[in-house]
Order: sequence, then structure tokens, then C-alpha cells
Amino acid sequence: MVLVRIKILNVLTDLVGDKVEIDVGDGSTLRDVLERLCGGRDEVRKWIFRGDEISNDLIILINGVGMNFLGYGEAEIKNEDEILILPAIAGGWE
Repeated sequence: MVLVRIKILNVLTDLVGDKVEIDVGDGSTLRDVLERLCGGRDEVRKWIFRGDEISNDLIILINGVGMNFLGYGEAEIKNEDEILILPAIAGGWE
């Protein structure tokens, strides 16, 4: 069994809380963890996924490293990994 700690800093905190621990099986991927976080709740899923893909509206870090450097949804999750989910923030100069 693999224990994953998830910290959430966006609108999802109202739906799942700001800190969640999830047990997943050995060899689980980020996608598996996010599916488990959704738990069949469409209101959570709509924030995390766009169709079958992980939403580009989120920044997801695994132990401080962006998921895009680790294989996106196929990144392997290990025991006691920490996942941080942040909203992608846009802004800039006028």
C-alpha cells in the first residue's frame, strides 16, 4: 500500500478539504491518485479533468516537481509522496 499526501490550494478545498491522504496500490500513477481523489464525484472531476485528460487549468507538483517533468498522468507515485494542486494563475502587463 502506498500513502500519498495531497495539498490543495484552490476551489477544490470546499469539496475535498485542503489536505487529503489517500492509500493507493503499488505502481499507481498520478492519474490513479487523481481518479481516487475524485471518488466518483462529478463536481470534483470537472475541476481536475477535461474529458480524459488532466486539466491544464491546474499546476500539479509531485514532491515539488511539476508533473510535466515526470510524465504527466503516467508519473509513478511512491509511498509518502506529496502532491500539491494549485490553480494556474494568468496575469501580466497591460
